[in-house]
Amino acid sequence: MNPLALGVDPGFASFGWALVRLSSSLVVEGMGVLRTAKSDAKRNVYATDDTLRRAREVSGGLLELLAPHMGDLRVVCAEAMSYPRVKGNVMAVAVSQMSMAWGIIALLAEQWDLPIVQGSPQSIKKALCGTQKATKEEVQATLDAQFGASLGEAHLKPHKVPKGQWEHPYDALAAVVALQHSDVVRAIRGVG
Repeated sequence: MNPLALGVDPGFASFGWALVRLSSSLVVEGMGVLRTAKSDAKRNVYATDDTLRRAREVSGGLLELLAPHMGDLRVVCAEAMSYPRVKGNVMAVAVSQMSMAWGIIALLAEQWDLPIVQGSPQSIKKALCGTQKATKEEVQATLDAQFGASLGEAHLKPHKVPKGQWEHPYDALAAVVALQHSDVVRAIRGVG
């Protein structure tokens, strides 16, 4: 058995993912971003209809991505959903979309009988970089150093993922790396 973990950084505009082989040492099988775009305002589409369309795109993209790996997929690792401190209409929409993305993850995990393991953004940064206030660049540098290569160059650049989007798959990978010592992941890996 060579189990896989799916790391996720859920969102609608950019849904980061990482597939990680949970062998004796972690091996990155792939990383990427599922992206969706808002409908053109001139098309006269209700925001709720547009949100549902985007949810279908994310869900379909995940199904297509994961179908070849279903026999090996054992766990979903994610940064726990956090709520912004700033209130307002823009934040309400962002939280609504993030909640919808989380609903997709929860449904797929339920359908495939996969546990979801979560860590707070601060605990993931602390596990990786030793500080809860690590920057995105520090997280990426730590992961590149751990895996001995530029993961972005190896997994993202060939698929034409713009550098401005790299933080999302790196965050997905960070969740797997930081949560590898959870009881659930340790049991899946067969580690005492």
